[in-house]
Amino acid sequence: MAEKRVLGIDTSSMSLNLAVVSGGGSVVSSYQELSKNHAGRLPSVFDQVLDRSGYDALSGIGVVAGPGSFTGLRVGLSAALALRASLKIPVYQVSSLCSLARLSSASGKGAAVIDARKGEYYIQFFEKLGEKTAPISEASTIKYGELESCIEGLVWALGINIGSSESGMPRNIVSLENPNLAVEAAKEALSRLLSGDPGDEEVSPMYVREPDAIPQPPPGGNFKS
Repeated sequence: MAEKRVLGIDTSSMSLNLAVVSGGGSVVSSYQELSKNHAGRLPSVFDQVLDRSGYDALSGIGVVAGPGSFTGLRVGLSAALALRASLKIPVYQVSSLCSLARLSSASGKGAAVIDARKGEYYIQFFEKLGEKTAPISEASTIKYGELESCIEGLVWALGINIGSSESGMPRNIVSLENPNLAVEAAKEALSRLLSGDPGDEEVSPMYVREPDAIPQPPPGGNFKS
């Protein structure tokens, strides 16, 4: 039987992240690129990442569904759904905060933190027991200045590029520079695939706050949703 391989997609930030994971979670290939044009870059980057395995070798897709960039999330989810339709393989949507939390090597209660811009962070609390990472709160937002008090007393805290947003780095957080969350998304999807999970039938962005863009009524007319 051919070894199962899963593609991970993360377009939740300025970093375009892809990865292919196989078997026991080994990374076959990965790719990272800072880009403002995820939609335009994805097709050619897919070909690079899948060069060694090919589209037909894929058994599933793990896609980071948020929270993160509103436009970026839709690009990644649309790509995952297009591949699902063409390859007839399941899609598993994965939280960006959970993917980040999985990178912690410590056990116990901790937090994952991602810059939400506009003076806020996305934050969620987790408990790690060995290889298991379980959420113990819902994802939410906090103000920049509230971070240190929110993570006080936790065993671990991980953030992404936190130093650029804080006037002083909280001493009890580790800030990672552009980690490839597509790897963790692929690993989580692989675990669910191997457990018999058929995938997520409904796939949609995981928003924590309302998007900036809202439907506008047409000029001189009445808008109906």
